[in-house]
Amino acid sequence: MRWQLRSERQLWQLPLARDLESTTITARDGRSLGATIFRAEDAKATVIIAPASATPQSFYRHFAAGLASAGFDTLTFDYRGIGRSRPPSLRGFEATMRQWGSEDLSGAITWARAQGCAKVFLVGHSAGGQLVGVAEGVEQLDGVYLAASSSGYYGHWQGLPRLAIKSTFYLIPALARIFGYLPYGMLGGEDLPRGVAIEWSTWGRHPKYIESAGATFSRVRAPLRALSFADDQFACRRAVEALVQSYGGAEREHVHLRPREVGMKAIGHFGFYRKEAQTKLWPDAVDWLTALASR
Repeated sequence: MRWQLRSERQLWQLPLARDLESTTITARDGRSLGATIFRAEDAKATVIIAPASATPQSFYRHFAAGLASAGFDTLTFDYRGIGRSRPPSLRGFEATMRQWGSEDLSGAITWARAQGCAKVFLVGHSAGGQLVGVAEGVEQLDGVYLAASSSGYYGHWQGLPRLAIKSTFYLIPALARIFGYLPYGMLGGEDLPRGVAIEWSTWGRHPKYIESAGATFSRVRAPLRALSFADDQFACRRAVEALVQSYGGAEREHVHLRPREVGMKAIGHFGFYRKEAQTKLWPDAVDWLTALASR
């Protein structure tokens, strides 16, 4: 598919503080999760932003605000153990990565469905697109948009990156057991609960990744669009292709971009969601979601 570069212009006015609602939602098992609702005027649909691991919901605030300004009620939330869903101490805190999908993301889908909008979409970043495979209610989604989301199996990478990722997945369990959690904060992310880190590293060493734990993506029947980026070290093209292929029941499309194709110097694993991408990349998501909302 040929990428259509849109003219640079201010597409949205970011909403005022009164359009944001700090709240909590309930996971499927009853746990309370920190969340934020970005309200649109005359919302055409509801969008759930499923975050990457070790990434708090606050990182997505600009993108969520942009979606709200484009007419979508938008929900951001923190998985258990992350951001506003983190307990005072992660030592001894019981959580698994599977629970992030089966309980937390499931709770977000239930919340969205209860809001009254005719359609519910999911935008997944990194782990957010993976956890769809273990979440409940995904068959009710009306569209899935993935940006920088891939299978995490180290074998999809080549050369030194492959060796580095493989070594990391063997090192993580030891670090998590020593500290009682994974001190990921020293690398710029959020610390991870012990069980999440160990499960993540286990999946990362298996060719089927999360599907080795029973994840099934065929329940998603809605259209799917996935973007990958040439300078993304954490979601290489082959790994994104592997995840997209897992969504076997969906109408799928995968677009691979180089930063210069959209007039950006760099995108990487996080650039799509930063404010700098507002006129370069966000229009693709808005146009695609808007088209689905009007069906």
